[in-house]
Amino acid sequence: MTSPLVFSGLFTSGIFGIHQAPGDYQSIFFTNNSSIANEAERKGWIPCMLPFPETESDEDNALLSKRVKFLEVLDMEIVKAMNLNLNNGVLYFDHKFLVLQRHVRKIVEVAGNAKVLIRATPRRKNSIWQEVEEASGQKRYARAMPSTIKFIESQVKTGFKSETRICNTGLIYYADLGCVRSLTSEVLKSCVELSQPECQILWAVHAQRAAAWIKVIEWRDPAVADIRWKDPVGAEKFPDGRPGRLRRLWWRMTDLVAE
Repeated sequence: MTSPLVFSGLFTSGIFGIHQAPGDYQSIFFTNNSSIANEAERKGWIPCMLPFPETESDEDNALLSKRVKFLEVLDMEIVKAMNLNLNNGVLYFDHKFLVLQRHVRKIVEVAGNAKVLIRATPRRKNSIWQEVEEASGQKRYARAMPSTIKFIESQVKTGFKSETRICNTGLIYYADLGCVRSLTSEVLKSCVELSQPECQILWAVHAQRAAAWIKVIEWRDPAVADIRWKDPVGAEKFPDGRPGRLRRLWWRMTDLVAE
């Protein structure tokens, strides 16, 4: 069975918590905070302290995390010195997802020959503009939204589509690193240039070029359905991985209004 590297990370100066590392996989936890690194090691992760200054800015911390999510860290000397075996790819997930060893195994199985595996959002969204509308309600995303909208409009003029399935970038399996690095670099570049940490919008644009080798699975796919979305020091997003009935009813009502 293929054994990918597992990557996660956290950049914050506030209260934090970390889930246990997923079993026997080589799991790297990236941070710039020594307290977080110590806690990660206690939870079975291999901590990697990155040379980024600490900041109290939510936007800046969120953008730092994109350097892990979109694999820029692989080009850093401190990571190269770890001599990681990259032949079996990298499974990245946000620190709020409680991913177990069996989940990693199933994700690899379901990916098959795909170069990338990613989940669709829990609520079905078929337009970048839906994601823009929802993200605009969050302060850390709203600040850069005007320039983000201009970027989307410019890309649509060149042939990209605004009508596309929106994916949740909180968990991505990069099965073939040689193939995916151009895509991840494009997404990260847009995040940084726009100062926009809402990467699902930018993934939806750039991933269109690589759609042939990206496998999108449903949020409730059996391989990942019971991955818990829970802040280690906060509330659970969807208990048992499933949005509640009232939330799903509200989503449906807003969709009908939009239609």
